[in-house]
Amino acid sequence: MYIYRDGVRVPAYGDHSFDWLEVEKRRNLGAGYYFFSFRRMFGAVILNRNKNGRLVEKAGREGWQQNNAYRQLREIVINLLTQLAAEFFRKGGTHTELFEEHKSELKRKAVLLEKREKQVARKKRNFSESLDKFFKLVNEEFFEQELTKLRQDTNAAMQGAAKIKDQDQAAAALIQAEKFALERVRKLRDDFGCRRPAGVGFSKSLHERWEAYQFERKRLEQDLFSPFEQEIAETLGKVAKQARIYVNQRRRLEERLRSIQEERQQMLKETVKLTRATADDTRDAVFDVTQRAVQDFDSTYRRIETDLNRLNLDLLDEAAIERQRQQWEEQLLEIEQRHRGSLEAARDMLSMLAENLKASGEAETAETMAAMDERMMALEEQADEDFEMVQLGLAVAIINHEFGAAIRNVRKNIQELGFLSRGSKSIRPLYDSIRSNFEHLDGHLGLFTPLQRRLHRRTVGISGKAIYNYVHDLFSNRLERHAVSVERTESFMAAIVECYPSTIYPVFINMVDNAIYWLKTISAPRKISSRRRKGLS
Repeated sequence: MYIYRDGVRVPAYGDHSFDWLEVEKRRNLGAGYYFFSFRRMFGAVILNRNKNGRLVEKAGREGWQQNNAYRQLREIVINLLTQLAAEFFRKGGTHTELFEEHKSELKRKAVLLEKREKQVARKKRNFSESLDKFFKLVNEEFFEQELTKLRQDTNAAMQGAAKIKDQDQAAAALIQAEKFALERVRKLRDDFGCRRPAGVGFSKSLHERWEAYQFERKRLEQDLFSPFEQEIAETLGKVAKQARIYVNQRRRLEERLRSIQEERQQMLKETVKLTRATADDTRDAVFDVTQRAVQDFDSTYRRIETDLNRLNLDLLDEAAIERQRQQWEEQLLEIEQRHRGSLEAARDMLSMLAENLKASGEAETAETMAAMDERMMALEEQADEDFEMVQLGLAVAIINHEFGAAIRNVRKNIQELGFLSRGSKSIRPLYDSIRSNFEHLDGHLGLFTPLQRRLHRRTVGISGKAIYNYVHDLFSNRLERHAVSVERTESFMAAIVECYPSTIYPVFINMVDNAIYWLKTISAPRKISSRRRKGLS
């Protein structure tokens, strides 16, 4: 809970290290009773000097003096927080029902998110482990070693086939050796390949590792696997030519195609089997949900019917009968709406999946979920970065406020020192030196005033001349040191733009700063030109 007076924050109110409202102290006494904590609140007390003049700052400007006005302010805010907790967040409060409904809804969503996060985390963990295994094998040159062994075995098998006297048997042995080598290469590709999990978004680091895997896999294909397959074919041709063995190319091609067809068809059948099993599990789950919904509704109705038969209506007045009727109807409506909502959600998900499968035959839903996950993670990372920048901005603003107050005191004291030094020749040189250095420092500090966004809440007309003077004053030392001149046209000096000073000045600061950096690397003359584009005011 911060405190602002006349738009300026009063430290250290709001800092975690200063619990001026004793929020954490009360929370330790009973978190459910007092509710509020530093993690559950964000706000400010807005004051001004005219209406809150009895609040007196401390000598070091770090907070208020502990007078009666401050104690009253503190008691008002503490009572407000206590009353809010009693009415809105404490059980039995006047407006607690809304909070409880919202809380239960958040818990339900949190459970769903936690369940999905566990599923996604398991897939990510398995995928990350497969990537680690692949990169470990690459670093150990596993694939190169396996292909070297396979090359030796294949050459030995082909040389052995060349020694067979029967031409048909020798040709068959050569084809079989080639087939065995190609199957081993395909197995190396498949066994250590990594498949991206469906419906899972990647973080920035995991996405970089996935791109590195794709690059490395492409390199292995171009530098190892494809050249090795070509080498095996060339070796078969050389061995057959040397041994004068006729190899039937049609039979050889048929053997290769049949090998791939049998291998891939088996893998496809296994995938189809798993997919159908998953579909059967989904169908059974949908049947169980629908059956449970009907059974729960029938069970509730039978219970109400039994209560109705036991109830002696003659002993009840009309108001009691009406209350009982409303209670039973609410029970039936509640259970029907609850189950109907879950069934409609399941129906919508299944309908969407069916539409995507019919439209493209691809898992578009999984890709959409993965894209949403990645977008959410990117936004979370950006939010963390923005939060750090906000904290940095607040720190700079606080420092600027405190430094500005100190500068005013220094400026006042220097003026008083000037009056005293008029009659002293020994003090006068010291005063002149202090004043000169201070004015130099004060001038540089004044340059940063337009960059404070909170000081300029409305757009103003900023001329090109003002921009030129500002930039020239800021970089005067660097411009002189690197012999860089800044030229400007009359049209630029006369141009006017309507915007915030905190928006336009940093743009020119950045451009001139970069220009000076690059100009200093070339020989003179070094010039920066400022011109106005036609069509701009």
